[in-house]
Amino acid sequence: MLVLCAMPLLYLFISLFILNRDARLTKYQSQIFQAMFLLFMVAFIQVFFAADRRPQSMIPFIPPVSFFLTHFLLLIRRRRFAEIHLWTLLIGIVTVAYLARYDKIGYIQYKDLIVNDNLGSVHGKRILVLKDQPEKFVNNHLAAAFYEWKLCRPIFEEPDYYQNVQIVDELFERDLPEEIIDPNNLMEGFLKNFHLRHCMLIMRLWKG
Repeated sequence: MLVLCAMPLLYLFISLFILNRDARLTKYQSQIFQAMFLLFMVAFIQVFFAADRRPQSMIPFIPPVSFFLTHFLLLIRRRRFAEIHLWTLLIGIVTVAYLARYDKIGYIQYKDLIVNDNLGSVHGKRILVLKDQPEKFVNNHLAAAFYEWKLCRPIFEEPDYYQNVQIVDELFERDLPEEIIDPNNLMEGFLKNFHLRHCMLIMRLWKG
């Protein structure tokens, strides 16, 4: 995240330095400046103490950073120099993002965020996947509303709980999948507790 924010951070520090040295603000502008700086500090503390830092965690920085950068550009008297700084900032952001996207920057790896192609034999069907394999949904459709495996795993690994059986049974009643991809045979524990009509259908759909 620091690498991706390198250009905005560079211009932020330049803006704060120039504003502190050369800006001649009115009392009203000075109060707004102090309010924005306070908002910047609150956003910094929020990100610093956050348990999980994500790009959307930077959203509180947008108003104060925009304010400082705008005032920095307005302080430049020659329009040509202001445009040079603006284009340098924009081109720098796009260049860093482009290099990061195509793995030209070693600190950032996007390949773990991209779903691989579906190499299986199932295509164009409504499927249920009982494993963390999002690539199976490429060219297929979700069935039975079970997608996020971290949330679904406790349900399918504990078929002896009536509540879990009831959840699966109700969702199958609403949206029965055309294919069930089950590498670990988790559906086996549910078959003895399902209604007979579901057992007959699941035996036909079930794939290891």
